[in-house]
Amino acid sequence: AKKKAKGAGKREAEEAAKKAAEEEAAKAAAAAEEAKAAKANAKKELEKQKKALRKEKARLREQSARADGWVGHPGEDDVEELANSFDVQRCAEIKALCDELEAKEGEDAIVAVLTGELAKLEGAKSEERKAAADAAAKRAESESKGEQKSAPWDDEDEIKLLDKACNQKFPMGTKDRWERVAEYVCEHGARPRTAKEVMTRYKAGL
Repeated sequence: AKKKAKGAGKREAEEAAKKAAEEEAAKAAAAAEEAKAAKANAKKELEKQKKALRKEKARLREQSARADGWVGHPGEDDVEELANSFDVQRCAEIKALCDELEAKEGEDAIVAVLTGELAKLEGAKSEERKAAADAAAKRAESESKGEQKSAPWDDEDEIKLLDKACNQKFPMGTKDRWERVAEYVCEHGARPRTAKEVMTRYKAGL
């Protein structure tokens, strides 16, 4: 009887150990399945964030294009650099920037926002960009106050100078085009002109 009881105890112990091992294996399998699902969800969420980021980058380019060719506009390359400075962790920031740009009505205001954001980027152009941002902010402020007034363009020679500067010397795509046109007109003309003045007059038609 003693031997029989000992055998029964051994079987019970083996069954208990087997049951515990099975439970442990089931827990491990459940944990693995949970980890797999979590990984899949994380991947799905990341793709969703990447898609949202791509959408906002496209929106930034679109809003920037509203002031393309305007005095002080940083140009496509700098706008692209600005767009690429945002990653998925900063998706809310680029969305806020696009919302701000979308709310701006004038080109000066759009340029001021763009140059202001570019001035925050670190790099070799940081000082140059800060100066551009300051200039753009002043133009936008003057525009909003209605302070920008231009002397009449009543000199035919000055109009010819402007035409030559815009169409021969500094065609579309030239870096700092309007600043250089203004310098040329000032150098060869009879009165000083700002970049905003020459741009506005040229866009009005010669």
